[in-house]
Amino acid sequence: MGMNAVLIGQLIAFSTVIMVGPMCYYYGRRKTQHPIAVGILGVILGFLPPLGFIFLAFILLKNDIPKHTTVNSEEVA
Repeated sequence: MGMNAVLIGQLIAFSTVIMVGPMCYYYGRRKTQHPIAVGILGVILGFLPPLGFIFLAFILLKNDIPKHTTVNSEEVA
């Protein structure tokens, strides 16, 4: 079986989807309130490698959301 340009292009596209999708979800958990939507959008944009990497860079440069802190009832009184 010979390696042709179509096969190499498909390997690049699918490897980009496999890398960008989960990374978008992982960083989407820390940086957005909708990590599933960010992960799905990352998978879709992963099929077009330049757009997938641009979206991942956008997510990485976004500020983290603040963590929720619980307040003890003793501190409130």
